[in-house]
Amino acid sequence: MSLDSLSSNAFKSLRRQLPMTRAKLEWTKIAAYQVGAEISRTG
Repeated sequence: MSLDSLSSNAFKSLRRQLPMTRAKLEWTKIAAYQVGAEISRTG
C-alpha cells in the first residue's frame, strides 16, 4: 500500500495514533526517549 492510495481520512487516522504534545522533539536525543519509554513499561 502506498501513501498515494490512502485517502486523507485514513492517513489522518494513522497520524493521530500518537499524542499531540506540542513539545519540541530533539532528534539527537531520540534514543534516550526510547530508553525512557522502555524503563517506564517495565518499572
